[in-house]
Amino acid sequence: MKFFGRQDDKSLHETLLLAQGEMERGNWKKADQILTECSKNLDPSKADSVQFARVFSLGAVVAVQVDDIPRGVELARKSVAARERIGDKSEGLATDLNNLGTFLRFDKQLHEAVPILEKAVALHRKAKGDDDETSTRLRINYAQSLIDVDEAERALHEIAEIFETCHRNRYVDIVVEALEMFGETLIYKNVPQHVETMCKNEMTFLANEVGTDSVALSIPCRILGRSYLLSENYDGAAEMLSISHGMRQELLGPDHRMTGQSAESLALCHKIYGRLDTARSLYEQALSVAEKHNDERAVKRLQDLLKNLENETA
Repeated sequence: MKFFGRQDDKSLHETLLLAQGEMERGNWKKADQILTECSKNLDPSKADSVQFARVFSLGAVVAVQVDDIPRGVELARKSVAARERIGDKSEGLATDLNNLGTFLRFDKQLHEAVPILEKAVALHRKAKGDDDETSTRLRINYAQSLIDVDEAERALHEIAEIFETCHRNRYVDIVVEALEMFGETLIYKNVPQHVETMCKNEMTFLANEVGTDSVALSIPCRILGRSYLLSENYDGAAEMLSISHGMRQELLGPDHRMTGQSAESLALCHKIYGRLDTARSLYEQALSVAEKHNDERAVKRLQDLLKNLENETA
């Protein structure tokens, strides 16, 4: 079998460009074919250039995109091995470690993912600093992995530091990303006091940074409303969910995915209060949005919710 070496960097570079072109056009299967064929001739134990790692790394991302997560994990391992063999300790290794940890989470190998993601964060922070945007995003993945394995105390400490970094550097987009990542998870981990503190702090931050008429503000409102629902604070839930849905209706329009999402949450609140006609109208709006976006799972869920509601009123 032939193995590429440094003298073949040009060939590998051309292959990577070809695959990236297919990815940009949305041709994930074609990109997968290109990278799979190329990687057959590569052995990470013989790696002598970063191009080896890049083929495996890109191949891993593409494999996950075509729903072959186990192969994505395998290729991500090879990418890390190739970088380690050539002594690469740059942010490139941190990125590949982050991908490996993320794909392990997708593959339900949760406990193995935690130390890998922790190492990714440490490497990237060493290379780029604590306040770097990518370092902060990598910390989000690491914190989520701690939640996965029920390391709640460590996760909450990490989350607090992530938001402090975002506030210090005014990273609005990362605040929104972190809220969406942590919100639902923390709700179901039954830590309502932490959810309330997190959401109220980020409401203040977002209002100061982007104003009170930004759709970003609807995200902590919805998360807090759902948390209140589960803790049976129905008045608080109704207030927060109404604010969130009203903002999305006005700023995004009735047919946006996020508007459908908030309509479904608010419908449950009205159902609990016995306002079944209002609940039905909101569920129907959410169903219409799901149908327009071809979200088959949401369509089935909302059809069942409407059917159950009809049974209750029969």
